[in-house]
Amino acid sequence: MKKSSKIIISIIIVLGIILLGIYYALIPRDRVNIVEGKFITSEELLTGSFIDYFEVLENPLRLEGKIAISDEEFKNVVYTVMTTYDIQELKNVYIDVSNNAIKVISPYKVLGLIDSQIEVNLNPSVVDNNLNIKLTDFKLGKIKISDKTVSEKLKSYEDKIPFIVKDGVIVVDKSYTYPMTLNDIKIKEKEIILDIQLEVNNFIDFISKYKIKIK
Repeated sequence: MKKSSKIIISIIIVLGIILLGIYYALIPRDRVNIVEGKFITSEELLTGSFIDYFEVLENPLRLEGKIAISDEEFKNVVYTVMTTYDIQELKNVYIDVSNNAIKVISPYKVLGLIDSQIEVNLNPSVVDNNLNIKLTDFKLGKIKISDKTVSEKLKSYEDKIPFIVKDGVIVVDKSYTYPMTLNDIKIKEKEIILDIQLEVNNFIDFISKYKIKIK
């Protein structure tokens, strides 16, 4: 065999090993089964979500208390938001609420060829009644993606979704959650607990419709 042929074969073998390595890295360790979400209204989200008693506050007239959102409901919230703003690649996701974080996994086809998935942990908090979401442990398949890369990608959605990205944190201004005002948010096993104030136009109809207990 000629020397040039040996060199070509060696290059092909090396390239093949590299491509196999890349393919392996893009395949997730644990592939999850993604079930399509559904469009959910604020009324559906509130129904049955209230915890314990609500307190009546005045000037303006509002309710203060807590609601619980399940991981299934949060998945439907993501589906609703992404459908509303026409972001197809993040519409259907797998949600796992545990360990003080919200794990989000979404299918992703690399270069239109390789079936991979995106995985990220959401760490929500409330600052000055604004919802802040810190993204951590972002991965494409088995490959960990840097926070800087994630931030730059998120900024490309700022003209579509009502949030800003600041220091790697998604900030949703309180004006977008009105008439709900966020006071605090906590993550429990399979539930997201929101401490809120809620302004209502027709107080009697509202508490009757959602069977809210008043103290």
